[in-house]
Amino acid sequence: MPRLLARAFFVLLCATLAAGLGVVSALLGTSAGRALLARLLTDQAPRLVRGSVHIGGVEGPWVDGLALDSVVIRDTSGVLVAEVPRLRVSYHLSDLLAGRFVFSSALLERPVLQVIKHRSGRLNYEEVFRLNEGGGQGGVKRAPLIEIRGVRVTGGRLTIRLPWHPDGRLHTARQVDSALAFERARPGRRIENGAEGLEMVRTIEGLETGMPVIRISTPDHQPVLLQIERLAARLSDPAIEIRDLRGLVRTKDDSLLFDLDHAELPGTSVRGSGRLDWPRDTILYHFSFQAPRLSLADLRWVSPQFPDFTGAARVRAQSTSGARTEFDIRDLSVGDSSSRVSGRLVAITDVYRGLGFRGLALSLTNLDLDVVRPYLDSLPFHGRLTGRLGADGFFDDMTISLDWQF
Repeated sequence: MPRLLARAFFVLLCATLAAGLGVVSALLGTSAGRALLARLLTDQAPRLVRGSVHIGGVEGPWVDGLALDSVVIRDTSGVLVAEVPRLRVSYHLSDLLAGRFVFSSALLERPVLQVIKHRSGRLNYEEVFRLNEGGGQGGVKRAPLIEIRGVRVTGGRLTIRLPWHPDGRLHTARQVDSALAFERARPGRRIENGAEGLEMVRTIEGLETGMPVIRISTPDHQPVLLQIERLAARLSDPAIEIRDLRGLVRTKDDSLLFDLDHAELPGTSVRGSGRLDWPRDTILYHFSFQAPRLSLADLRWVSPQFPDFTGAARVRAQSTSGARTEFDIRDLSVGDSSSRVSGRLVAITDVYRGLGFRGLALSLTNLDLDVVRPYLDSLPFHGRLTGRLGADGFFDDMTISLDWQF
């Protein structure tokens, strides 16, 4: 009798599995079934996210992967979080059934992504996917494991929106308006009205990347991890064109740590490591780079008047406040076919005072004075010079020492 019951249970289980597989195969095997499945996934998405998800179509064997068309994710206010015309993912079904969102590969074609930091400090994707919320032990809910391996992105666009705050030293409306106008006049700088006030807007366009691992969430709340094998993109602010990048990036809250094995700009090759912070709206720089191949044209986001000099240098950047950043430049050797500048300096960019220097000690060889004229428009000399130049201070109050031959 027990053997008969066991056999009957086994037959019933096999029949149930066969029926389930048949239903899924029917859904994915016909256009009407795929449309129905897409609607079901769209309707059930609010159980997983806080907001809305629209899926235009579903294809694939489903057991180990799917292809989704026209995926659109919005927050509860209807603001776009992600729009992906074509998304292909592969996975092990056992991981998903165990509550681990681990994907063995992913291809995103022409994705449009938007990261918004609310004035509360929360990011929009944290709200949508219910990440890092209270409710578990210690007041923090246990987060799911979300990891994507073998990620490829083609033709992507990322928009980052951060709250914009005027400097705390500005008290009157006229001062704030003046600061806002000054900021908006900077190359690449966008400050727009948003749902919660003024927002600093930065874009990353033409995003092409291959990443062996993206780790978005872990049960023990480790930082977001991006292992980058290849990345190319155009940044709006600062205005940088990245042609190739390899390295490791980790980010959590308002900080991003990076360790770059190699980064290639149009005329510059660098390697190094550091950290970027954005506690408010301004990016704070803390990094150290070695540039065996350097083009000052790639750094015109620091100063638009940089000449078309090439060479090499070591650079260490330190933001002392949201209004001032210092670039300690060592082993500098740059020039063109007829001029050469070498030495060391600390270049200071200040929101209120412009460009300044500390400990500038340069050796000049046949330097055309037109190179420095944008910084010293009242310079009464013309021609070329050779010698040494020292300087300290900002251009409105600078101490200069020189030993020149015209």
